[in-house]
Amino acid sequence: MSKNFRAALMVMAGMAMISTNDVILKLSRDDYGVGQILLVRGVMAVLLFAMLIRLLGKPLLQPGMFRGHTAGRALCECLATFCFVSSLGILPIATVTT
Repeated sequence: MSKNFRAALMVMAGMAMISTNDVILKLSRDDYGVGQILLVRGVMAVLLFAMLIRLLGKPLLQPGMFRGHTAGRALCECLATFCFVSSLGILPIATVTT
């Protein structure tokens, strides 16, 4: 299998995961609040990435992780995610993901 073909498969798998995530968020938005969804999603993501980082033998924390522009970017990401998950409960899935 060529590198290009493997890369194309990885892109398709990533796109499928994003779509699946959006549908799961849309379906769970009817029963749970935005805060609950983001808490569970955040905890799962932290655990998954912590395990991956440890498997790769890298340190979990880097110097300067929570300073300056990085902290500002993280806050903007949190706000954008909150707005996106909130919109999933209002708009049809096709409108949100395009």
